[in-house]
Amino acid sequence: MSYVCALDLPKYDKLLFVSDTAVLPYPDLNQKVAMVNYSVKMAKRFGIEKPKVALISATEKPNPAFQGSVDDSIICKMADRGQIKDCIVDGPLDVFLACDPASVEIKGIPTPINGEADCLIFPSLEACNSFYKGLMLFGGGELGGLIQGTSKPVVVMSRSESEKSKFYCIALSVLMAD
Repeated sequence: MSYVCALDLPKYDKLLFVSDTAVLPYPDLNQKVAMVNYSVKMAKRFGIEKPKVALISATEKPNPAFQGSVDDSIICKMADRGQIKDCIVDGPLDVFLACDPASVEIKGIPTPINGEADCLIFPSLEACNSFYKGLMLFGGGELGGLIQGTSKPVVVMSRSESEKSKFYCIALSVLMAD
């Protein structure tokens, strides 16, 4: 199981799907692959044919000191070999390379995500939860999210979510019900 949410952000021109904000403290490689697949499934329900998935890290270079960046490299190879389908995956990437085309040009790091990520996969719940709450509080974001990997959608909301976000969570559960 993993939590995936769709963020509506005033300064990003499309929905941004992020995982995992609420369930997996330190996801292992297999859990991260599941997070990618759940995020892609949700993005596809919103009509995104081939979602761009950015594997987020503190750096854009694989570094054995950061297990997440090692996992990211493995996940990218899995995607190259067709083990992860229907999406474009790259990482490790920082948030700028994932979501800001100008940063891609400034940093000179080639990436198929090209600053236009649809999905962000974070290395830990701490990183992802802090990221999304900062966007909600300081960036005026709204979200719809739920737990994936269950037989039916499970809505879990923070007590401090706005009424609009609570409505979006319920609507998303209807959209994601099989």
